[in-house]
Amino acid sequence: MTGMLPSRTEVADVAGLVAGAATAAVLNFAYVVYVGRSLQPGEYADFGAALSVVFVVTLIIGPVAPSLSRVAATMVIRGEGSRVRSLRASALKWSGICLIPMIAAGLAVSPLFSRSFHFRSATTLMAAFSASAFYLLLTAERGLLQGLRRFAAHNVSTVMEALTRFAAAVVLIAFFRTATAALVAYLLSIITAEVLIAGNWRDRHADQEPAPLADVFRFAAPMFGLMIGAAAFQNADLLAAKRWLSPPSAGAYAAASALTRTIGVLFVPLYILAGPTIASHQERGESIRWATLRMVAYFVGLTAVPIILFACFPKIIVTLLFGDQYAEAALILGPLAGAMVIGYSGLLIAQTLVVSRRFLVVPCYLVLAAIQIGSFVVNHTSAMAIIREMYAVQGIALVTVLALFLMTERGDKQHAEPIP
Repeated sequence: MTGMLPSRTEVADVAGLVAGAATAAVLNFAYVVYVGRSLQPGEYADFGAALSVVFVVTLIIGPVAPSLSRVAATMVIRGEGSRVRSLRASALKWSGICLIPMIAAGLAVSPLFSRSFHFRSATTLMAAFSASAFYLLLTAERGLLQGLRRFAAHNVSTVMEALTRFAAAVVLIAFFRTATAALVAYLLSIITAEVLIAGNWRDRHADQEPAPLADVFRFAAPMFGLMIGAAAFQNADLLAAKRWLSPPSAGAYAAASALTRTIGVLFVPLYILAGPTIASHQERGESIRWATLRMVAYFVGLTAVPIILFACFPKIIVTLLFGDQYAEAALILGPLAGAMVIGYSGLLIAQTLVVSRRFLVVPCYLVLAAIQIGSFVVNHTSAMAIIREMYAVQGIALVTVLALFLMTERGDKQHAEPIP
């Protein structure tokens, strides 16, 4: 029964991260709602699809943060915290090297992608890909803060990012009522957050001892595969709606998706906390079963309120926030929210399996993600048809990862491969 109950530190960390995530969520919510009320549904469909592109790329590079967090947390546990400064220097060096080719590739594919998905302007996608590239630097910084358990600094960064995004959108859309203006605001907010975090390190100098980036890559490699699957599960539906539904219907789907992403915001603090928490349990030779199940329970409990609101008052919520022109979104708001809870719950368990070096989940997750995309290609006649495919495939994914987790967690102890 060791580890069944949370420690006071864990409870405090969860509470602090949820508070920071909630504040950022309110500001991000204001951002997407303001953009929705300022643009016509067809233009908002461009914004929503471009934002999904951002989410796809940032999810794929997302393993950088938990991998750095895992290595940094292990250093601290072993009394080697001073090496984190050298780790940061190496991480930012490689992130900077990757930045330019990422931007170049995004600019190159934007015109083709724009024609395929019926965007009004390729510049919307160019801004989206640029924002995604700069996020690589930001996620590396945040991963180190997570590993050091400097959650206050992490919270300040996320809140300032969201505040800058909303303020920049208000200013830019006042002059340019386009999806591109909204995505440029997104880019500016990421750059601002990176500058803010960098200020936390300006008086800190790296040690001469080389940073163990090999450990980071070792942890990140399987996570990249997992996040490719997660990116498909969480964003392919909106891109399918943009590709095959009419512009008004695609705009309504984008509005419903924007509302249900509040569920994703509740997932973030638990995703952040999972890395250092699992590392701590494994370093002590303890089972991660109860820690993982607690994380899932936290998530399901936190999502209960928005799920009830979306299911019971969808029309009021949609018309109040977005206006009557998005009324069609009310019909799919509750079902889409339920599908997202299923998807995120599966991802939380799958992440635990990967961090604990149970890699069988990765090919399973990728195959199911491919099936999800294929299902949209076959059945995309309406928004509800797309959502039904999400329930079917992501429900199977949740059952699969839960079965893999229970099969690999039969013992009372979990012995992870130690970091050299």
